[in-house]
Amino acid sequence: MPKLNDVQNTALEIIDFIYFFDFVSLSTITARKVDIYERLNDLVESLIVNKNLKGQEAETYKHYLLCGVEILATYNAVQELNYTDPNLTERQKQEVNKQVNHHRLNLVWNALLEEMRESKVSEKSFAKDVVMLTIKSGIGRASHSVSFRLVAQMLAFEQGGNISCHVYRRLIKLKILNSSKETLQDHYDEIDNKHIFLRALLFVEFEMLRKRLFCEYGDQPLIMEVAPNDILESIRSRREAYYQKYQSLLNTSNNFIRINNNVDVMDSEQVQRYIKSISKNLCHNRIFSEFKGTWISLFGTWHLICEKGFELDNPIYAAMKNDDSCSARAEETMRNQYGFVISARSLKDCYNRVKNLYFFIRDCVNDIVEEPKHGFIAPDLATHFYYHPNMSKNLLEVLEEIKG
Repeated sequence: MPKLNDVQNTALEIIDFIYFFDFVSLSTITARKVDIYERLNDLVESLIVNKNLKGQEAETYKHYLLCGVEILATYNAVQELNYTDPNLTERQKQEVNKQVNHHRLNLVWNALLEEMRESKVSEKSFAKDVVMLTIKSGIGRASHSVSFRLVAQMLAFEQGGNISCHVYRRLIKLKILNSSKETLQDHYDEIDNKHIFLRALLFVEFEMLRKRLFCEYGDQPLIMEVAPNDILESIRSRREAYYQKYQSLLNTSNNFIRINNNVDVMDSEQVQRYIKSISKNLCHNRIFSEFKGTWISLFGTWHLICEKGFELDNPIYAAMKNDDSCSARAEETMRNQYGFVISARSLKDCYNRVKNLYFFIRDCVNDIVEEPKHGFIAPDLATHFYYHPNMSKNLLEVLEEIKG
């Protein structure tokens, strides 16, 4: 297998990062979310039409509107903080809570506006638009699960599919990642899907903003304690690699290229320069890269799981008459929607390798969204499923066992 260059390695980190959120969105969808997301999407589309925005300008403004809504909707004015001062009365604690939470909200909001300036997006009426969307959609009053990682969930909801697979397809088109015999050249609609790549990278930038703010203002610093003597060497090395990457992020400036208005997303050299510029700010370790099989089989497995979620009684795979199984339907989707050739049997095998990690992600995220709203400044969600030093030894070993 040829050695990957730095740009290709970062490109696969981006794919892995988005694929993780594809799993999160797939595993947490509910009827309540669909109802609110449909209302929110209709409101956003109407707003875009009224502003006479089109093409990339419309997609970028839509993205930032959803960023603003997520920030407002996940903000909890009555969030409780821990205090060590025994002299504060309950009323004084509530007042401090209110002040701290308003401060954090303003901090995040100003950081988002700065991102818009870097991307050359107009702020005119933006705050008013976000407040209107938050109120009229009902998302501000909805549960934490509805607003949790809204930008990622709305992207998956709008496009109705596997976002990481679209990004992978574009990176092949740009010859940044290599094609293979599994790729059909004329089976992907570049026109209909032309804005997904842009929106996906805007989402990555939004999550990089969260990561940077948590590094600066979060109250859970990453601590590299001495690993227990009986910890597996494979766990120890991954744990140390994660810590080193995190330290590099802390020492990285925020001067990466913004995708909007600075990069022609159909120009390979410009996209490569962009990918190189965000490498350290991304700070992601690939979660799925060690599974046997290709990325195409992983994408197909996402669709297999999706099929199984809607057709509970349908088998994953049948040795005889497999034409309508979940794996057969996923095989057909991969060919017709993305132009990737992968057999139903390969998808079944990949599913058997990946399913435990999918269920682990699903169960953990469902536990997280049952917690009170905690605002935008929070740990990067993907770090819950890698080998960061704050993980307990037991959890690290569970993760190692799941990955096989």
